Amino acid sequence: MALIAVAGVVALCGCGGSEGTAEGGTTQSGEAGNANDNPFGHSPPNAPSKVAFVEKANAICTRGKARASRAMTAHLGQQGASSTPDAQATLEAIQAVYPSEIHRQIKEINALEPPENEDWQVKAFVVALWEGIHSERRTEINPKFAQSFEHSARIARELGIDACVYISPQEAGR
Repeated sequence: MALIAVAGVVALCGCGGSEGTAEGGTTQSGEAGNANDNPFGHSPPNAPSKVAFVEKANAICTRGKARASRAMTAHLGQQGASSTPDAQATLEAIQAVYPSEIHRQIKEINALEPPENEDWQVKAFVVALWEGIHSERRTEINPKFAQSFEHSARIARELGIDACVYISPQEAGR
């Protein structure tokens, strides 16, 4: 069984980091603001709370990572990988499975109503995650898979959706 490969994926897609926001800037009226102020307008009055959005987005990514982990194990089995596949087989399996799964998560998160005054940050996260997938698809199989997702990881942590971080704690600390 490819349990070691699955453990490697869990490490690769590890969550973590602290929640934080950048501060600074001014509103159109000249008042001091922070990065959560929406320069493009306001979310609808029925926008969900940030807590509700974070719970839904984290659930989407948690389910997605579980699906990807199962698909990766199946992929390794189809490739005839041993119960302890080598690093190259594991990387190939990650890159065969994760981009389509992350794309699915993008669609689901994009369909959520963003929290009030954070719609621009949610859109920035979705775009950064999409860019991570597409930049990764253009590269060769390499051990720096998570590097394509550094920008989306930073935004995800700012939003508090740590389950949507596709970068290992080791990558984040470099």
